[in-house]
Amino acid sequence: MEDFGLGLTVASLGMAIYVLGYGCGPLLFSPLSEIPAIGRTTVYIGTLGVFVILLIPTSLADNFAGFLVLRFLLGFFGSPCLANSGATFQDIFPPSAVFYIVAAWAAFATFAQAFGPLLTAYSVPVRGWRWSQWELLWLVGPVLILMIVALPETSASTILLRRARRLRAATGNNAIRAQSELDQAKLSIKEIAFDALIKPWEINILDPAVLYTTFYTGLVYGIFYTFFEVFPLVYQNEYHFDGGDLSLTFLAVAVCMLIVVPLYMIYFRIGLAPRIAKQGMPPLEDFLVVGLFTAWFLPAGLFIFGTYKIRSCHCYRS
Repeated sequence: MEDFGLGLTVASLGMAIYVLGYGCGPLLFSPLSEIPAIGRTTVYIGTLGVFVILLIPTSLADNFAGFLVLRFLLGFFGSPCLANSGATFQDIFPPSAVFYIVAAWAAFATFAQAFGPLLTAYSVPVRGWRWSQWELLWLVGPVLILMIVALPETSASTILLRRARRLRAATGNNAIRAQSELDQAKLSIKEIAFDALIKPWEINILDPAVLYTTFYTGLVYGIFYTFFEVFPLVYQNEYHFDGGDLSLTFLAVAVCMLIVVPLYMIYFRIGLAPRIAKQGMPPLEDFLVVGLFTAWFLPAGLFIFGTYKIRSCHCYRS
């Protein structure tokens, strides 16, 4: 705010634009990872590489408009790590295990957002906001190197396509074809792009259950990110927390995940796993039954947080 001479409302655009990019990125990169000629690793490594490069000009930005553009691009190219991970887990693990893996991964993804403010709470007041971007670069850079060296391709269609290409090159037999090549032989590039990029959105819009879960997930995610703007207003202005104390308030999210995720795993183990073993995969709506008992906690918590008389309410109760 001080560097760019901004008010609080305008300064909050940095977070909002980042989340917008985070939501737009999967519209492109998730379908691209399903194209056999591209695969998962190309998307992961390519987008993370761009993300790492963009952190440098973001750390050095000297005007707010350029900073916002870079923040959007950071969210856009940083999104596959969240959006595509579920597909990767399905590539690797059997259906009986993938639900536990995805639940654990979702917990750790939320932990990152809860612990993130703690990593910068004590350095940013001393070194400035740019320091948080350099810290992110130091964390993500080694991960990118590790991915380049050790991340295998997991998409079966991409693996078979690359194997067929190697065999053709080694044997000179052009008759060797992967199934994906046979399936797409009569399709134009336009038709392939339509199936990969447009078809998922057609399903999303025409299927009410999918459309609802998409909307609800986006709503919850948006509300969650408002906490990064609201908590400073409440706990710094009203309870006079410093930056370090403020960062600790986000750990409440981690505590919640430690309670909720094991309960969901128990529900799956007791309620769904036996049915899957005997009857096969149940309707997908059955996985959301637990939400009927927990979804009301969100509006209830927001109501309590928003209506408490702050000065008469202890900070731990809020």
